[in-house]
Amino acid sequence: MKKKKLILNKCEIEECDICDPHLLELHHIIPRIEQNTTNNLMNIAILCCLHHRMIDNGRLKIISLFPSTRPPNWRTLVYILDGKKNIDIDEPYFEFQSKKFAIS
Repeated sequence: MKKKKLILNKCEIEECDICDPHLLELHHIIPRIEQNTTNNLMNIAILCCLHHRMIDNGRLKIISLFPSTRPPNWRTLVYILDGKKNIDIDEPYFEFQSKKFAIS
C-alpha cells in the first residue's frame, strides 16, 4: 500500500495565497515534544512561513481539522487568528485538545 503524503501547494490558512514551495512549511499541530504525538497527516498543517511564525507568537491557534471538498488535500483547518475563528462549526471532525486527538 502506498503511503499518503500531503501535497504542498498552498498555505492552508484561508485567504492566504502563498504557494511558493520555498515559503511553505509543515507544522506539527500537537508539538513533537509532547508524549505520544505522531507525524500522522491529521497532526500536520501546511503553513506559509508568516502563518507559522504567527503560531509561534500566539496570534494563530489551530483548533481542529475536518475533511472537506477543498483540493488537493481534501481537508479544512479550523483556527483562531487574532481572536477570530475562521469557521463557525459546533462539532469538529478532529479536535486538538492538549496532548491527544479527540474524535468528536
